[in-house]
Amino acid sequence: MSQTETAFTDPQTLRRLFESTLKLPDDDVSKLLHLLASNQQLNSLDFAPRISILELLGEAFMQHYDLSRRVEDLNQAVSTLREGLAYLGYAIQTRFEKTEELRDLTEAIELHRMAAFLTPEGSRSRFEILINLSYALNRRFDYTHELSDADEAIEIMHDLDPQYSLSLNNLACTLGARFDYRGDLRDAGQAIDIQPNDPSSLTNLGNAHRAYFMQTGELPHIHMSVEAHRKALSLAGDDLLPAILINLGVSLGCRFLATEAIALEQRGIQILRRFYSDLDLCDMHEGARAHREAVIRTPIGHKDLPGLLNNLGNSMKRLFRATGNESDLSEAISFYKEAVALTFDDSIRRMDRLSNLGGAFCSRYMLAHQQSDLDDGLSALRKSVTLCPPNHAQLPNNLSQLADALKILFENERQLETIDEAISVMEWAIDITPEGNAGLPLLLTALGDLISLRYNTTHSNDDIGRALSLYRQATQMPVGPPLPRLMSGRKWGMLSLLVDPEQALHAFKIIFNDIIPQLAWIGRTMEQRYPLLETLADVVSKATAVAIRYEQLHMAVEWLEQGRSIVWNQVNNFRSPLDDLRKVNPALGTELEKIAIALEEASMRTNSSDLLGSSMARNISIQDDVLRHQGLAKQWDSLLCQVRSISGFEDFLYPIPFPELVLKLPPSGLVIVVNVHPFSCDALVLTRDISLESQANIVHVCLPEFYERAVILRERLHRLLSGPSTRTRTARKGRLAINEKDQFSIKKLLRELWYEIVKPILDVLKLEPTSNPPRIWWCPTGPLAFLPLHAAGDYYYNDKTQNPGSNIMEYAISSYTPTITALTQSLSKHHQQQHQEFKGLLAVSEPEASGFSPIPGTALEIIILKQIFGSSSQTFRSLEGDEATVKSVRDAMPLHSWIHFSCHALQNNSPLNSAFYLHDGQLSLGDIIKQPLPHSQFAFLSACETGKGDKKLSEEALHLAAGMLAVGYTSVVATMWSINDNYAPRVAEDFYSYILQKENESSAEYNYPDCTRAASALHHAIGRFRLRVGDDEDGLLLWVPYIHVGI
Repeated sequence: MSQTETAFTDPQTLRRLFESTLKLPDDDVSKLLHLLASNQQLNSLDFAPRISILELLGEAFMQHYDLSRRVEDLNQAVSTLREGLAYLGYAIQTRFEKTEELRDLTEAIELHRMAAFLTPEGSRSRFEILINLSYALNRRFDYTHELSDADEAIEIMHDLDPQYSLSLNNLACTLGARFDYRGDLRDAGQAIDIQPNDPSSLTNLGNAHRAYFMQTGELPHIHMSVEAHRKALSLAGDDLLPAILINLGVSLGCRFLATEAIALEQRGIQILRRFYSDLDLCDMHEGARAHREAVIRTPIGHKDLPGLLNNLGNSMKRLFRATGNESDLSEAISFYKEAVALTFDDSIRRMDRLSNLGGAFCSRYMLAHQQSDLDDGLSALRKSVTLCPPNHAQLPNNLSQLADALKILFENERQLETIDEAISVMEWAIDITPEGNAGLPLLLTALGDLISLRYNTTHSNDDIGRALSLYRQATQMPVGPPLPRLMSGRKWGMLSLLVDPEQALHAFKIIFNDIIPQLAWIGRTMEQRYPLLETLADVVSKATAVAIRYEQLHMAVEWLEQGRSIVWNQVNNFRSPLDDLRKVNPALGTELEKIAIALEEASMRTNSSDLLGSSMARNISIQDDVLRHQGLAKQWDSLLCQVRSISGFEDFLYPIPFPELVLKLPPSGLVIVVNVHPFSCDALVLTRDISLESQANIVHVCLPEFYERAVILRERLHRLLSGPSTRTRTARKGRLAINEKDQFSIKKLLRELWYEIVKPILDVLKLEPTSNPPRIWWCPTGPLAFLPLHAAGDYYYNDKTQNPGSNIMEYAISSYTPTITALTQSLSKHHQQQHQEFKGLLAVSEPEASGFSPIPGTALEIIILKQIFGSSSQTFRSLEGDEATVKSVRDAMPLHSWIHFSCHALQNNSPLNSAFYLHDGQLSLGDIIKQPLPHSQFAFLSACETGKGDKKLSEEALHLAAGMLAVGYTSVVATMWSINDNYAPRVAEDFYSYILQKENESSAEYNYPDCTRAASALHHAIGRFRLRVGDDEDGLLLWVPYIHVGI
């Protein structure tokens, strides 16, 4: 090793070398010093020797300058000493990262400032010094929350060359930190505008999108946040994984909460513990897994460990909200406690972690009611408020949590000073929350809840007036997710009934006109829309009952139409004819049709259950689909605005007002809407027949209170029909397992429906038994939607007359309709098809579907249909056994007008997955909806549970029959529960023989296939079926499940 090389490892050797070189000629000394200063070995040295050598070099250049008086030697001396100063600052800053001693960071900042002052503008060295200075200022802001540090750091980075990704990364990071502190959306917006291409910058971008979402509630930002973090994860090395995993987990948790339904009930906030799609479930577990992995990767004593534990606690708490498992919550508390214990006493981080710990304690109190949990929760929450700076963006949330805990304490102790404190705390939270913040509706509603709670004790008019004002303000806020505003609107309406019914009607009107369209936004998939609508059923029925109570009958009908079968109505909107629009604006009509097709396809997208194990590329692809779907929804809304600006199209695809709706009803027959709610039970009878004594084609029938009884009957019927033989088509006759304790039976159920619901309506309408009964379309709501109104009657024999009582079949031919609009749309389509050629019947049979008992009667059913259609010379095609594949049936459906399914079918919890079971798999409702069916008219679903529905979504008619209506079949025969394989062929024979019967005995011509005769044909077929099996309990089990839906 040469003497020069040795000098770079030993400062003493270097000093002796300098002393000897000063005796050489000037040119030789200058060359040697410049050679030493440019040696690359210098950059590889550790901190201490490098600083020493830089100082020696600077000193040597100065000494040589004293001899040579050359300016270049002086410049080199300044440059070398400046580099030593900058490197000293960097080294001290690095030591801070290990020790977290703020005095180190402050000293490093001063050294960076001095080095920057001494370094020429525009040089690469100055750029690097400023990068280090801005980063050090940002780090000090993290600890001290002095806004001047963040402001200076941002100003420095704005002045740097934007082409350097490192400066952009620091800028985005600091903007995000300043936004977290003061909540100024401009900071988040600037951070989002920075386009990154490396893991650190992508992480900052994800954080900025999440911050923007938390402030505004705009869902695309939380999706883009998750996408940015996932891309960062796919690019990151091992050193960055923990931080990226943390942020990904937080964003996934936020996205889950964005779709979590929160029901604000009378006794506080309850979380509906369910996931709204497999993707949400994936988000929760992926987030928890990411946080656990980050903790595992971090050694004990590491400065990042408290933050990792806190984030893991957050993840476990979200998991608890989804599952209700107390063990998840207890684990979250354990992580929070450890995080608090490892955090500095006076830090902002301790404030945040105390807030999380206090909230978790209160949540566990609500489960186990251990007073110690509530005491510990209140203590932690009070400390978090005390530690929080007065202008910090987190303070409103901390105050809100403290107010919630005080509310719990008041409900236990009923001390007015406690509720007064809770109100004061919540008022403080609202006062410091910026306008436009997405959380403001929740805070306003929470304050309304507190004041309403105090009103229950004080009965103060001031309290009820102020609570109403707060609920109204929260409902009408233009920001925030729709679900909390729906809940505040409901509270506004309900509380208004005590003082001002007009105000109650106004509250509900806002819900229907403004909030429901946002709740069922077409930018979500159908799977995602349905769970959000679960909370809507009670609101719709309640609002309708209120409108009826105050004689606003037209309004009641309009609200029922807007609040029921929402998703099916949206499907119909996508398929609305655009001929009139094309005549006025062909280009706009074509564009609207293109977006409608794309939106319908996007809405059918399902989230497969294997997403938890999906690759990163797959997850990012899903996010791309989500963003594309939401973009299509925005385009659709924009196009609708354009259409509605055209003269004559102002009401295009708006809900139909009552006066127009009633004109679209069938020319004869009655539509009877039955609304059941704890508030009241009412029937509204609609008709186009002006001879009926009514006001504007509507009759109100006030019914006895029946809601609670309907719920009980629905549950008992469900238990009665839960056996395997009553869920699938079976060759066994089967007997119902009647509960010996309450002796509940179908016969009792039908008698109760007859005397409590159906007969009172018939009496008001003055209908009598007749051999030529009129049509009735039943449109029941709530639990009544699952009960067989079409078969209501007294089937017990009278001891005196030895005859049974009356039943609905003697008075009317019954059908069902999900909504009045669905009926009018089917009728309109039928009128359009009247002159089209009948394309024949497609009959599908699968007697031996995999996993089900054989049903040989299906083969006989097809033979009978062949004979009937062969005699009538109508087109007929059958797909049986191994020919009845999913593809063959799907391909054949668009070519036929009628379809007959004779196979197994089951209702699925996910509506789009309800399916017919064919030779090689399932033909789901989702598959059918995707098909264009230009000739569809009538469907006979000779299978089980095709008209059953989902009790969680009683107002959405989630069954195969309603789905067939939505895709274009205007008339459907379906079943409420299992049908018997031995008898099903005879029911089909009687049905089709009637619908295709000759005009008279002497005529050679059969009736043209007319689906409007389907209800009469089923009425006839069931009448003959009853003669065979009777009206005892077993007979009722066999014939009652058959129903007709549609025109």
